[in-house]
Amino acid sequence: MGDDRRAMYDGFSTTGAHSMEFAHIANVFVNHAFASGSTVVKCPCSKCKNRLLLNKPEIQLHIAKDGFILPGVVRAWGAEACR
Repeated sequence: MGDDRRAMYDGFSTTGAHSMEFAHIANVFVNHAFASGSTVVKCPCSKCKNRLLLNKPEIQLHIAKDGFILPGVVRAWGAEACR
């Protein structure tokens, strides 16, 4: 996904009319999260904030409904530090 993650946030719409770039990034993100064969992972949506383990369809729904967790929040797997 590269270092520029603005589309993860700017492309989200509370009306459900997300940008094509947001939809693409969300799909790539979810597919990568489940690529290891896990059946559940921590949900990165703005409401779950990496606290709940959910399956792929649930995470896809949560991201579409609530968007990604905001930048600056520590991700559970340590990829980002709190800013």
